[in-house]
Amino acid sequence: MVLFAIAGFFSQYFQWRAEKTSRDQDLKIDEPVARWEKRVAHIPRSFIVGEEVGYLADWDIDPLFMPIDQDQEYVLTQYALAPSILRRGGNYPWVIGNFTLTERDDWFSENLKGFSVDKVGFGIYLFSRGEK
Repeated sequence: MVLFAIAGFFSQYFQWRAEKTSRDQDLKIDEPVARWEKRVAHIPRSFIVGEEVGYLADWDIDPLFMPIDQDQEYVLTQYALAPSILRRGGNYPWVIGNFTLTERDDWFSENLKGFSVDKVGFGIYLFSRGEK
């Protein structure tokens, strides 16, 4: 009987603890959208607000390179840069690059002639044709 009482006590304690943790506002889960917003927060936005901005990524360097998160990162970047309109491709005055492949520098010089490049960090680049 004592074992059942102890087991019941621990069961109730862990249930109470789980409910308290799930309701505690100070223990927020680090969710992907917030993490991505922090990653692209370093992109200067004052000059691209409301404009169409290009988006290039590893899949432009190597079409066979398709990690599962490339599509999600594109969508999250669209969301994070709103109200700017993010479009796939590099035919825009401003282009956001999201690259991890090591051969990116050679690809930049070959395919983005006339662009200046700023490394924002976290694999994010800002390419521009015009003045900032």
